[in-house]
Amino acid sequence: MSDLVQLRLASAADACSVQTLLHRAFGCHALDAFVFSAATVELAVVQQWIARNEVYLCLRGNALLGVCRLSHYPQYGLVLSRLAVDPNCKGQKLGSALLDLAESEARALGHTHLTLKTPSQHPFLVDYYLAAGYRRQGEHFTPGDRYVEAVLVKSLV
Repeated sequence: MSDLVQLRLASAADACSVQTLLHRAFGCHALDAFVFSAATVELAVVQQWIARNEVYLCLRGNALLGVCRLSHYPQYGLVLSRLAVDPNCKGQKLGSALLDLAESEARALGHTHLTLKTPSQHPFLVDYYLAAGYRRQGEHFTPGDRYVEAVLVKSLV
């Protein structure tokens, strides 16, 4: 990852750029069996995410290269979601930098574990997270989704 890359918390002014990045990053899966809601997320929803959650950005100058969100859910505790990298920036370790940042922030907030969900049959995401130290805790299906999600958890202690 380049020294010119910055990681920071999103503000309301970033919502449009975050929406555009999510559409690009998650829209590339439209031909797969995985239709992510982030591929068509509306601006008002992104604005709510930024207002109510911890949304982190990866930037080079003013260009948004990646994003992730930390949210609290009673069922799971702190959940990492919407981790996305601009498709033109794949292979630059930006996703890993965002993952590391999310885990560090979770620790700083006093959490002992971090949960995420990803399609259980995705060709590389489950393996990516397992290699990063996450373990399978179960599966989750949301009515209306086209796939079952693997629930993955990482101990932060």
